[in-house]
Amino acid sequence: MMLAVETATAACSVAVSDGNKTFFRYSKEPRSQSKKIINMIEDVLEDAAVSFSMINRLAVTIGPGSFTGLRVGFSVIQGLAFARDLPVVPLCTLEVLAATYRRTHIEKTGNGLVISLLNARMGQCALGGFRWDGNFWSNEIAVCLMETDRAEQLIREREPEMVVGDVGVLFEKENMNRDKYAHSILELCPHAIDVIILANESSKNADKIGNIELTYLRESNTWSKFKR
Repeated sequence: MMLAVETATAACSVAVSDGNKTFFRYSKEPRSQSKKIINMIEDVLEDAAVSFSMINRLAVTIGPGSFTGLRVGFSVIQGLAFARDLPVVPLCTLEVLAATYRRTHIEKTGNGLVISLLNARMGQCALGGFRWDGNFWSNEIAVCLMETDRAEQLIREREPEMVVGDVGVLFEKENMNRDKYAHSILELCPHAIDVIILANESSKNADKIGNIELTYLRESNTWSKFKR
């Protein structure tokens, strides 16, 4: 049985799954994750009629995302993992975004490129491109930090099936016509249900919590790891 936590963006979600049925709690109240997360875990365990002693795996997004939000979710998973020496599956927030899009808009989803992006402030965004091959997501555009102007250019060049996440950042300078792209952009937050779905894929490996680090994107456009 798996417990997943997702707090990388303005939303906060928790999910529990026994492999057949999934229970969840979701809240979108910015800056409230630290106040809500423990109660949400307790509520979802109660919904599933299970105790924490029955959980044998954990999953969490490790970035990119909000510095504070990521630390809230990771700290909770860290404490739970250490308490019972549970394995943890770490996941990229941008891949989870693509998975959330596919699950919630399955009628629109084809095999086209999905670009996930999050506002990194200061004229930049965290961006990655993913394609569904019928079984798994492949990472077609490597996760990176990108200037918003360059992201706009990339979207024009690649013509993705959908751009998901903090899409509003693309229009802050009003040099991109929102109406023109209305059919292919979607404001979206990642969801813990999709953390569980991805974590159960055979390609995703669990690890000891002491070996997992939060991941932030910095000016070098590379993954930069920070010790807890």
